[in-house]
Amino acid sequence: MVGTVALWMLLPLTVTVIGGWAATRRAPGPRMTSALQHFAAGIVIAAVCTEVVPDAIAQNHIWPVIVGFAIGVLLVMSVRELSGEGPRRSGRNAEEEKPAKGVSVGMIVTMGIDLFIDGLLVGLGFTLASASGELLVIAVTFEVLFIAMSLAATMRAAGSRIMRVLAMMCMLGILVLLGGVLGAWVLAGASSQFLAGLAAFATAALLYLVVEELLVEAHENGETTMGSLMFFVGFGASLVLAMVLG
Repeated sequence: MVGTVALWMLLPLTVTVIGGWAATRRAPGPRMTSALQHFAAGIVIAAVCTEVVPDAIAQNHIWPVIVGFAIGVLLVMSVRELSGEGPRRSGRNAEEEKPAKGVSVGMIVTMGIDLFIDGLLVGLGFTLASASGELLVIAVTFEVLFIAMSLAATMRAAGSRIMRVLAMMCMLGILVLLGGVLGAWVLAGASSQFLAGLAAFATAALLYLVVEELLVEAHENGETTMGSLMFFVGFGASLVLAMVLG
């Protein structure tokens, strides 16, 4: 299980580095970014509806679900407060961030924590069902792509060298990989009560990712009919993929 997760997590790690490098050359336009964010949001919602929530319910442990969901809400809100008034994780970060200020340590720490948590959620997904983990890997890959491109563009605008930008991208990508591997390793053989609570925790975190991150930022990047359509394309593609993966 751990080896399988590690191999899958190489995908977001690779995309982080490549996306960061590409952003130092040319960042995608707001419409393309919005469409991709809608697509990723559809994938995440499909994973929550078809895999994570059913697994939480199937365990039939009410209190672990309540506690896990509450902890998930508290954690994501704490991460949000930690980020303060700084730039949000989207392609508009580069536009809002003043080049002279560069990238703050707090912003890097917040991104690192958030990406590590995303990795843990992927590890949890593989523990619950392989199809769930694979869908979450795809969604997280899109997410880290936006983060990498945004951060890389901001760092370059502040005067950072390309090698320093790529080193930062590697660090963030490794955090996602470590989160996934650690999640799969720790959760192997966990009790049904613990898994139920973690599934509820993942539900809260993933809903926050969609409602307060991907869709909000997608709309701010520019709302179009095609962009909104990509949400349903992502959701439908995930349903088909989940059935194909069994």
